[in-house]
Amino acid sequence: MYILGGLVMLGVASYRVFDRLWRRYDLWYYENPLLAESEVMAVSRLVRLRPVLEVGVGTGFFAWRLGFEVGVDPSLGMLRVAR
Repeated sequence: MYILGGLVMLGVASYRVFDRLWRRYDLWYYENPLLAESEVMAVSRLVRLRPVLEVGVGTGFFAWRLGFEVGVDPSLGMLRVAR
């Protein structure tokens, strides 16, 4: 574990958590649709250039809604959903 700009980083192996939780990852978005939509709107205001490479694409929740072209993620479970 190390600290970078006030953020606690768990290291490269932290992606394994997402490999275990990928089936439940998007539930938060569906259980909190107003907050999820507010996040989508906030990201859409930040991204102006195309094409987009989303680093840490996860399940593709944002990529799909915002039309991002390419995403990468260390979690194979997440990428299978994003496909």
